[in-house]
Amino acid sequence: MKHSANTFLLLTAAGCGTSNAVITGLPVGGQSGPPATGSIVSSSMIQPVPPTAALHASAGVGGAAPALISASAGTAAVTSGSIAVAPSGNSCRQAKYSLAVRLTVDMSWDETVALMAGADKLYFWSKLTIEPSTRTISEFRSCGTLAPVFHGTALAGNSKSFQSVPLAKYDLPSMPSAAGGLAMQNESLLTLLPGPLVVGLRLPDPAGPWPQSSGDPSALPVDADGDGKPGVTSLMRNDAMFASAPTSILQTERIDATYVANRVAFRATLNDSACSDTFAGTAELMAMDQLLLGCHVQNRDDCRSEEFSFIADNRPQIRFGASAVADAVVLPNDASCAQAVQVLEVPGP
Repeated sequence: MKHSANTFLLLTAAGCGTSNAVITGLPVGGQSGPPATGSIVSSSMIQPVPPTAALHASAGVGGAAPALISASAGTAAVTSGSIAVAPSGNSCRQAKYSLAVRLTVDMSWDETVALMAGADKLYFWSKLTIEPSTRTISEFRSCGTLAPVFHGTALAGNSKSFQSVPLAKYDLPSMPSAAGGLAMQNESLLTLLPGPLVVGLRLPDPAGPWPQSSGDPSALPVDADGDGKPGVTSLMRNDAMFASAPTSILQTERIDATYVANRVAFRATLNDSACSDTFAGTAELMAMDQLLLGCHVQNRDDCRSEEFSFIADNRPQIRFGASAVADAVVLPNDASCAQAVQVLEVPGP
């Protein structure tokens, strides 16, 4: 179907308009090296993390970093590489403690008839609770995401688009968390590998295949924020400066919210040489998947099936850098997500 120029400036922020992330430049399915031009390799499945007993002594993290994560659909599996760390020695933090962790990820998107190409940063906040005696992560909780503003071309009226999940939602009792990941101390390096965190869906295996559409039988929506809608509700900004997505080529109505589910998996390596309350290091993204479950029309009700299809079919193509900057701060164990964001805050729109 051919659409007018203004119809292509669509979803941003909480899910950045993504359906599910794909990784290029990783060994996948027995193959190595980047895929052929125009091909994509999907992170629809995360390879199982080796048990602690399988980890071997080394000075850091083994395996080459992946080159690129691109937000498009695909089918193959993702290999997460291997962790190589030494058994934990004496630590200045023997008791259970919590970390606010912020990943800063490069993000880019291509030009369309209505969307200007661009590149900026995506920020992802989480709270991790560490158990040094067992070298495990007992809780991995998502605490928020901030994505760039998209800018439209002159054909799209030079409009801008932005959306976000309200910060207060992440502290609701209904919001899920993941447990069972690894926290390995090797001299001055702290390696964190939390289990994959799925929000807004119930999957048979959190590291298994990611649904390709909301109609996939394995996609069982969960009302994670308790508002009676599937997944998590992300609000689109509509004011004099920002315009949200139209529901059809006629552009007579626009959406003001989307219902999304997502999955995040990463491995972070932090410098803990000073044993202070702040850390810095790097991270590798192993999954940044999203599924659009529905949408709401401004001053009306939920999107009808044809409106939902129009929104889902006209999202910008997003790419994420597979390596990221990781920053962390020690938190009280009972700290909220709001506190986790506050100690690692960045300016927003």
